[in-house]
Amino acid sequence: AFYDQSRKRLRLQTLDWPEVPSNLKIGCRLKYLSQFPEGTIYKMDARLVRNKKGYIYLSAITKHPILPAIEFYKHNQKLLYLQKKGSK
Repeated sequence: AFYDQSRKRLRLQTLDWPEVPSNLKIGCRLKYLSQFPEGTIYKMDARLVRNKKGYIYLSAITKHPILPAIEFYKHNQKLLYLQKKGSK
């Protein structure tokens, strides 16, 4: 999850994997994203969709849980703590 300055809200982007293009947008309801801070990596089920204009994106399947990848979340929290501690 990252904060999109142009839209002034959290957005999702894919991780850089060979099977998934990194510029692929992900549609997800804001109520799921607002539970965790920017930089959170989520695990979710998604489907590839094409809208009426032909734009292709991933859409989160909300009937399945959208959860943070705890192993990454704990690692990021530890890094933030160390950064704050080092800047004092």
